[in-house]
Amino acid sequence: MLLSELADALSPAVHCEVVRDGSFDNLGYVTHRTNAKPLLVFVAARKFLTALIGNPYVSAVLTTSELAEHIPEHIGLAVVRDPLIAFYKAHNFLLDSNFYWQPFENQIDSTSYISPAAIIADRNVRIGAGTVIEAGVHIKERTIIGANCIVRSGTILSSEGFEYKNLGKGLELIPHGAGIEIGDRVNIHSNCAMDRGLYGENTKIGSGSCIDNFVHIAHGVKIGQNCIVAAGTVFAAAVIVGDGARIDPNATVGHEVSIGPRAYVSMGSVVVKDVPADTKVSGNFALDHRRFVKAWLKNS
Repeated sequence: MLLSELADALSPAVHCEVVRDGSFDNLGYVTHRTNAKPLLVFVAARKFLTALIGNPYVSAVLTTSELAEHIPEHIGLAVVRDPLIAFYKAHNFLLDSNFYWQPFENQIDSTSYISPAAIIADRNVRIGAGTVIEAGVHIKERTIIGANCIVRSGTILSSEGFEYKNLGKGLELIPHGAGIEIGDRVNIHSNCAMDRGLYGENTKIGSGSCIDNFVHIAHGVKIGQNCIVAAGTVFAAAVIVGDGARIDPNATVGHEVSIGPRAYVSMGSVVVKDVPADTKVSGNFALDHRRFVKAWLKNS
């Protein structure tokens, strides 16, 4: 979509002066790096300019007249009075116009098994061949599940995510516009929650991965192929987990943290920094496992 088209659609509710037109395929934040689609973002304060300039995915920005001169020439630019309010009004418009998700009738393969005690949304659900949905599973709209998966009792798929903003009238839940994608041969055990994507980027679990009981997967998380995620793990928004990684019980992984391929996160770790491929981390806050053990032995 062009920035000028969005400005026309938002008028007169939002006065939007397009200084330089630009196109975008998704919305996001200046720190958002998990999607190669061109992004429309907002900048409401000078402190975010460095992140904006360093983000190669940003193609258009909503900002104030005071900050407009600092926006690089290659980025589309629209000046608004309140970038935060304008951004979320844009989000609501795009959500209502099916910009993020194209609706479809349910597509449930005849060889799958759906328990009569499961709850399946009336549309926007696709379930592949041989997949088993146990009793008590709740599958909401915007859910795509591959072949030969098992989803066990009590799990909720494509639930509304946790994103609140103060838009002038107290905290408001920001409606989520994307969905979830689950690959083939994925096992999701009981009482897990997997939130749908916030903007146009689905929350994902790659083929062959296994998710234990009571795992929380926030919006925009991307779990790779053949990963093991043990019970009680909490993924904050937009975490990336590389192929073959292992997460032990009760780990917490912070917002936008990247866990590299084949990395190992030990039991109870609190991960707030990226974990390189083929490394093991432990502790709160998590650090290289050998350093953690050495420090623990020294102080025990």
